[in-house]
Amino acid sequence: MLEKDLDVGSGTTAPPRSRFVPAVATFLAALAVSAVLFVARRDGVMQDGAVVGLPTAFAKLGETEAGGVLFAGVSPPDTHPDGAIAVSNGTEQSVIKTASRPIRALSTSGCKIGYYYHIPKTGGGSLVRYFGHLPQVELLRYESTKFVPVENKTLWFWEHQSSADHWEKFIVPQSLKPGNHLIAHHWGRFGMLGMRKRLQRLRHRAEELGCEFMASVTFREPVDRDVSDETFKRINGVDSGNYLGDEQTRFFLLNSQRVDGRVPGDVNDKPELAASVLSTARTILTENFDLVATIEDLEEQKNAFLKFFDEANTFEDVGIGDGAGASASSTGKETEASDETRKEASHSQEKKEASNAPTVAGAPLQHVHEIDYASVGVDAAEMQRLREKFQKTNKLDAALFETAKAMAVEGFGG
Repeated sequence: MLEKDLDVGSGTTAPPRSRFVPAVATFLAALAVSAVLFVARRDGVMQDGAVVGLPTAFAKLGETEAGGVLFAGVSPPDTHPDGAIAVSNGTEQSVIKTASRPIRALSTSGCKIGYYYHIPKTGGGSLVRYFGHLPQVELLRYESTKFVPVENKTLWFWEHQSSADHWEKFIVPQSLKPGNHLIAHHWGRFGMLGMRKRLQRLRHRAEELGCEFMASVTFREPVDRDVSDETFKRINGVDSGNYLGDEQTRFFLLNSQRVDGRVPGDVNDKPELAASVLSTARTILTENFDLVATIEDLEEQKNAFLKFFDEANTFEDVGIGDGAGASASSTGKETEASDETRKEASHSQEKKEASNAPTVAGAPLQHVHEIDYASVGVDAAEMQRLREKFQKTNKLDAALFETAKAMAVEGFGG
C-alpha cells in the first residue's frame, strides 16, 4: 500500500483522502520527465535510454571525493592479482559504452587530445614547457597554484574556479575543438580517484567526434625523486615537514591533497588498506593511460607525443643521463622539472626570455631546473643519509614504480 510506504515506522496509516496527493505528484512528475525526454530526442542527444550532455556539463556519476565507498567503480586488473581488490559499483561499463548512433558533432574537423598527468619531480615540467612553446600544439593547463600571474588571464581565472568547473566548462570544450591540444594536469586539481571517470567520458566523447586521444604519465624511482624534492625545497626555503612517504602514489590518486580517509597518512600500518590502495592505483594506471614512462624515457615520451600530433621529429634521439633522469645517488648536478615549488624569475629577465623562445618540433628537451647538490650542502654523507631515510618510506611507490617500468618497456618496445 502506498500510504503505508509513506508512514513506515509510524504504526499508522494515512487517511483515505491523502491518497490523492501522491497520485497527483506522481502524475506531474511523469509529465515533467516526458517533457525532458521529448526535448532530448528532438535535439538528437538521446542514446540508449540516457541523455548525453554537452561536454561542458558532463553528468556526475556518483564520484565520491572523500569519505565514500573506497574506490567504487574501479575493477581490478587481471595482470595484478596481488593485494586486496577494490569493489566495483558496476558503473564503468555504462560510462564508456559506445553509442548506438552518432550524436551531433560540435566541431567540423577532427582533433587530437593529449593528456599528461604531471607528478611533481618526475621531469614533467620539461615536457609541459616544451609543448607549451610548440606553436602547433595548444597547451591547456589544468592546475591551481599561487605562481600563476594575473597577466595570464585565462589560467588565472580558471584556477580560481572549482576543479569541476575548470575541467567541464573550459578544458573539455576547448580540447574538443579542431587542432592539437595537450592537457597538462598538475597541482591543485582532482587526483585520479576524482579524474578517472571524467577522463573516460572525455575519451569517449572525443572518439564520438572523430578525435584521437592519448593519456600519459611519468614516474620516477622513489628514492631519487624524494632526494631531489627534499633538496629542491631546501633551495627554495620550503618546509618539507609535511612529508608522508609514497608521495607519487599519493599524488597520483589524490593530487596535492595527498591524504584523506581513503589514503591516510598511516596507510602502510594498515596492510589490507595499503594493498587496496596499490591495487587501485595499478588499475587506474593500466586502464586509463595509453603511454606510461619513467623519467629515463622523457625524450622518447616527448617523441611519442610529437608522433601523436603528427609533428615530424627532425632531431636524433638524445639521452638525458645528465639531465632530468639523473640519479640522485651522489653529489653533483641534476637537471629536472617541477612547477610545484618554482619561484618567480623576475630577477633573471634574460633567462626568462630564453625560456619563452618557441620550441622547434623534434628539438631535445630543455630542462627547467638544475640542482647542484654540493652547493646546497648535500655532500656524500648527507646524500647517503637521505637515501637511507627515503628507502624506508616508499613501500607503495616502489611497487607502483615497478608496474610503471614494466608498462614503459612495453610501451616503448624496450
